[in-house]
Amino acid sequence: MISAVFSAGCRQSSPLSQSQPPATPSTATVKIVEPDDLETLQKSFKAHAYSWESLDTGVPPLIVTRFPDDLDHRLDPEEKKRTFLLSLLPMVLLANQAIEAERQEIEALFARHDRTGLLTEDERKRLQEMADYYRLESDPLQDRRTRALLLHRVDILPPSLVLAQAAAESGWGTSRFAKEGNNLFGQRTYRTGNGIVPANRPAGETHEVKRFGSLFESVRSYMRNLNTHQAYREFRELRAKLRRSDHPLNGAALASGLDSYSVRNDDYIADVRTIIHSNDLARTNQAFLRADTPYSTPSFIPTMAELLASKAEAADLPR
Repeated sequence: MISAVFSAGCRQSSPLSQSQPPATPSTATVKIVEPDDLETLQKSFKAHAYSWESLDTGVPPLIVTRFPDDLDHRLDPEEKKRTFLLSLLPMVLLANQAIEAERQEIEALFARHDRTGLLTEDERKRLQEMADYYRLESDPLQDRRTRALLLHRVDILPPSLVLAQAAAESGWGTSRFAKEGNNLFGQRTYRTGNGIVPANRPAGETHEVKRFGSLFESVRSYMRNLNTHQAYREFRELRAKLRRSDHPLNGAALASGLDSYSVRNDDYIADVRTIIHSNDLARTNQAFLRADTPYSTPSFIPTMAELLASKAEAADLPR
């Protein structure tokens, strides 16, 4: 089943879309796809002329709620990988666009506060809400360090890295946790009864694998995790270094900051890089969302993103 979610005005094209013309005002409709089976999912791709070969023409703004149960039964390995990647890529771009819009809003509020000192109570509350969401306790208007940290954390992730980690952690969407809990990244929860108990959980451990209402919630939660958790401080520093040197975000390079993501450490980083290279995922870093008019992109409003993602919580501790 496919249903329209909302229409939103355009703000700007993604900084990852270096070769695209400047965006112009337009509206675009984000659609939810709830596939009962593989055929339904494939029909939705076909209806939007969306394939791995057509990425250069843009990615339709789709939110696929779950993977169909027959994903791993009716496709050969390469087709399964392509279906997995095509399902997730629109959501990665939408989540990144939400982060971009959040950053623009934060920078605009900081600039006006510094220039005039005049922010409404709602605007001050909005800034504090975003600081809370990105796990900062102090008031960014009063604490310069908190302000710097907020801008340090509110930044996008290269799609190549997101897709590679999702593939590695979920077995290309076929793991038990992906099927039962829409959990693509192995994120944990320490609230008893809030997730799925791992079959091999050691005696005395209390963690569960978090259950998400949709795949999009899992993507949003994972991005928040990398952008906030102390275990991924090195990852954020590497990203900031690329920004300062005016280099594009490189998923294979940023994988160096994922040492704490798995107990396999360097071997895990090597696996993520292999997935990126062997599946040509670097090309997804130039992917952009289609809009209803040429040379424009749909804008994903942060408040709508939070509504759909239900402010999904990041894992409490590194994996």
